[in-house]
Amino acid sequence: MALLASCRKIDLEPMDGSPVFTATVDLDGDQHLWQAGLEGYYMFSSFEKDALNVYEFSGSFAKDDGTFGETLTVRIRDFQQVPTGTPSIKQALDLDLSFASNSGIDTIWKTVVDTTGWNTIFDASGSILPNIPVTYTWDFGDSTNSNTSMQTIPHQYGMLPNQPVKLTIASPNNTCVSTMTKALNLDGQNTDCDISIEILPYFNPINFDSGYILNVLPIGAYPFDYAWNNNSVDSFYVISDSLSIISAAVTVTDANGCTVSSSISTLLQGASLPQICMARFNNSLLIPDTTSVTFIDSILYGDSLQFSKIKVEYTNGNGNFYSSFLGPQPSNSSVNIIEVKDYDNNEKGDKTKKVTLKFTCRIWNIEGEYIDITNGKTTIALAYP
Repeated sequence: MALLASCRKIDLEPMDGSPVFTATVDLDGDQHLWQAGLEGYYMFSSFEKDALNVYEFSGSFAKDDGTFGETLTVRIRDFQQVPTGTPSIKQALDLDLSFASNSGIDTIWKTVVDTTGWNTIFDASGSILPNIPVTYTWDFGDSTNSNTSMQTIPHQYGMLPNQPVKLTIASPNNTCVSTMTKALNLDGQNTDCDISIEILPYFNPINFDSGYILNVLPIGAYPFDYAWNNNSVDSFYVISDSLSIISAAVTVTDANGCTVSSSISTLLQGASLPQICMARFNNSLLIPDTTSVTFIDSILYGDSLQFSKIKVEYTNGNGNFYSSFLGPQPSNSSVNIIEVKDYDNNEKGDKTKKVTLKFTCRIWNIEGEYIDITNGKTTIALAYP
């Protein structure tokens, strides 16, 4: 509530010359012009002080001849002053100040973009599969899991996981099981590292030993480091055919530090090669889910780090009121103070400043309808104590 106010028209424009106080704006592309001293319009300068002793300075184009017409008002609120202090009109109208949407605490409007999650698609189509149905079991690294018969699966993360993603493929009765574990790739599959393991028959003609070789085929930046579950650091792993089950696991790290793990467990098939299965997967780019919320910035009275705030108000010929503070602003909204000069006192004796500024914004009515103001330029008078 305003406790102190001053609002007086200024009758100082030379009627036989160019008006001192003017405003031109494009309202949804339709140009409107106000000229104080012409067609019944006057320049009304005012100031108000609220219960916290914070001042607001305003200039209005309105009629004062008993007829009704369009009005345009620009209000500048002085947040530079300390509560219970005196207004600093110089700081409030500093030429270095510009008020642009989405630029931080010194704005008219503020937009917050909230990331609500990240979407990606995991693709296991690169896996080596037996000729029988396979179950894909995913551990997404965020305490969620999924069992599916599909090779691709979408997943949404509420927050980026700090644990690797693990895929397990298994044939019926677990006759062949394979896993792959690797960190979530934020940039897509092109910069990922990957491995596959091929199973080859092995025979040593010297001691007549036979069995199988698990040979690793890495993808990534050379050179690679290998770490098997039997402590081997070679790129291959020899398995004796005296075993009934082939079971091995390897972790490969490339020159860029990209690490991927893979394991295989499968039954031997007598004279035939064991059943082959190999889990492999990639993921698409992580696409953030975001919610943009645009709102009027919080009023922090007396915060010396906050610049003045500006409101643009318009009333059309039918009496419908619009304000920049009744709804969100697009990203191109801005107000720039380009000139400030001392001017004559108004008829009440209050000091005034002649202020020229440019502005672009969106003004709203209470029904949620809006008008875009572009190419706005005005020279107004602002009264101050």
